[in-house]
Amino acid sequence: MEFEQGAAQVVAISRDGGASYGRPITIAPVDDIDNPIPGANFRTDSFASIAADQSTKNTVYASWTTRIGTAPASRGQTVLYKSTDAGLSWSKKADISRPNDGYAFFDSLDVAANGRVDIGYQALKALDNTTFGTGNADIDSYVARSTNGGTTFTYTETTPAASKSDPAASAQNNLQMQFWGDYNTLVSSNNRTWFIYTDARNGRGCPAVDAYQQSIAAGGPAVTEDPDDPNAGTDAPLGTTKPAPPTDCPAGFGDTDAFVGLVP
Repeated sequence: MEFEQGAAQVVAISRDGGASYGRPITIAPVDDIDNPIPGANFRTDSFASIAADQSTKNTVYASWTTRIGTAPASRGQTVLYKSTDAGLSWSKKADISRPNDGYAFFDSLDVAANGRVDIGYQALKALDNTTFGTGNADIDSYVARSTNGGTTFTYTETTPAASKSDPAASAQNNLQMQFWGDYNTLVSSNNRTWFIYTDARNGRGCPAVDAYQQSIAAGGPAVTEDPDDPNAGTDAPLGTTKPAPPTDCPAGFGDTDAFVGLVP
């Protein structure tokens, strides 16, 4: 079981089928990716992924995305670690995402029965890292595969070249931030890799929602969501009008989907 503890990714090992676990073992430090990523406005985290190699005894791989640099010039770097003693000790195997891919995030790892290591991840490119909104960012999806234990990788972009996946095409239910589902999952067989990820190619941005979110991000005095409810919390700066998507946004706003990228 892999999870984040403090400023490190750790693994807890069970040797009785999950009935009990040992104390967490540190894999490596992690610097959580920017929340939100510069150029966008959806929540993120450095989720970890772990998978065992069924073809080789005691070999386990772990991946996550860590932050490099300082916003707005920072980027996400998907990394791969390997253990050959059933998780007792770990060493870094590779940097997976490439700088030209953009700001990497939401990776997922699996190992095929024949030992091939597969990692899927998404990456965001922004026209302007200091703002966000419709047309400012585009997200692509990638699968990296290794047949030599993580030493070298080949890459496949699973997002069609002509497709634009804009994170501004959807929003949280309260409209205060963009929405990008963190459901990314990768599954491997000996002959195929399936990468399941969030995609907004069918959605459309809404300038009224962009303006509303930008006013919240700018700060300032806030107004309660319900003036008659003292426990309602805050919504947006005073003077900001919350848009109504059915009337203030184009058709297609809110349309994000789960897509499957197949790599044979």
